[in-house]
Amino acid sequence: MKQVTTTDGTSVTFITKTRVVTGPREVFFSPDKSLAVVLYRQPLETSVRDFLIKLTTKYRDLVLNQDDGGDYFKDFFCWPQHVFDYEGGRLGLVFPFFKPRFIFGEDTNLAGGAKTATWFISAKNFNLFVPNKDRGNLLGYLRAGLHLCQALRRLHKAGLIHSDLSGRNCLVDPVGGEVCLINIDYLIGSELSAQSSGLGTFTPDFAAPEIISSCFSADNFDRRGLNQASNYHSLAVLIYGLLLHRHPLRGSKIHSADLSENEAMLLGSKALFIENPDNNSNRLLFSADDKDNMPWFDTATISVSVLGPHLKSLFAYAFIDGLKDPKLRPTADEWEKALVKTVDLLQPCGNPKCSMKWYVFQKPPKSVCPYCGEKFQGKMLVLDFYSTVDEKKYTSDNHQLVVSNNKYIYPWHADASIFPNEFLDSQKRKPVGYFSYDQKKGWYFVNQTLESMEKVFESNQKEKVGPGEAIKIFDEQKLILKTGPSGRLVQVRTVSF
Repeated sequence: MKQVTTTDGTSVTFITKTRVVTGPREVFFSPDKSLAVVLYRQPLETSVRDFLIKLTTKYRDLVLNQDDGGDYFKDFFCWPQHVFDYEGGRLGLVFPFFKPRFIFGEDTNLAGGAKTATWFISAKNFNLFVPNKDRGNLLGYLRAGLHLCQALRRLHKAGLIHSDLSGRNCLVDPVGGEVCLINIDYLIGSELSAQSSGLGTFTPDFAAPEIISSCFSADNFDRRGLNQASNYHSLAVLIYGLLLHRHPLRGSKIHSADLSENEAMLLGSKALFIENPDNNSNRLLFSADDKDNMPWFDTATISVSVLGPHLKSLFAYAFIDGLKDPKLRPTADEWEKALVKTVDLLQPCGNPKCSMKWYVFQKPPKSVCPYCGEKFQGKMLVLDFYSTVDEKKYTSDNHQLVVSNNKYIYPWHADASIFPNEFLDSQKRKPVGYFSYDQKKGWYFVNQTLESMEKVFESNQKEKVGPGEAIKIFDEQKLILKTGPSGRLVQVRTVSF
């Protein structure tokens, strides 16, 4: 047992008998396992040491303690809280331990292990090892991807780059749709010189092609190539892996008989999207009875298209155009917006045994769950959103909402200037209305709190719908959810299958 006093006067006790060695660090734990104490095995360069100290002060404050939604991000990072000097000129950092939701339960084969994204982005790991109760569903993975985008956007806003934004440094809870970035001491700030060795490394599967091409071996890692664009490639790989449980570049193409050279080309200079519509030479090979990897290796049935138009478009930019030109990679903000729109396109699968529980709305003539094959037959409502700046002309927002029974709408559906992120107060996170279906009477919308809602008649006349009122919904109906600039109009479509 060892007790130290941090630079801010906090007393921390940790057990010295049990340790985990990770790269340049030794990791110890407090007796109650609420804290992880990281000791660097050798004295650090001055620039690295100074940067790590700033992580617990300046950068912690910028990311977590600002009035612009800092509280929202507190569970998105496992951020170091304290720093202390240790024997032999070594530095120590004190981290909070992972939240319980990011640890596999005791009744599983992975008991006590961290739910790193590596368990979920590999078809084999996902199929063979992840317990059913921890697998989550499509909605959970979309939310996890959304939170990951928001976390990275927050880091970039503070002037930070993650040197290894990879599956092993991202914890995922697909059931709750939560993520947590770890190994925060692997971040890079402007204070670190290009010549500094730092603490950052990289994981080849997630590193941008230009990083791989310049130094495939982590031993030769040159941080000068790291920037926001290289992080955007890593982000796209993580999102693709979480949603489709496979790697976007690891297909069947062999570039060299030399294993190391082949890896460098596969992920670097010769990188090719496994779903590139113009080049099928890197498609995944599989057999129908491959239980380890199916159904995720079947890119014909579960292609990127099943994720809907918004994500399909961004994956094309990321893994076709953006592989060669980093400037064309989608930003975290663009992914965030696309994920929100995709969540609104989800429809529940009618098969209670379906693993993903949801799938993205498909246009007629057929609606089939790509994960279990369940067919939807009947009618459903789809809302098309339009917004205005002058209340005279409404333009399409390229945004739809698939309606199911008891489907809620929120302030961001009624007002185009509102977005579901860290800037929303608790009131703006509450639903403002919902749809209800009665087998005899049909569809209704219940206005809960919308103050200026109006229904629009064919003659263009309008009638106010006050809070607490319920109105019958029919095909081609138009509703103004909110008047004024940025207010939204929706048009109802009845879609038959």
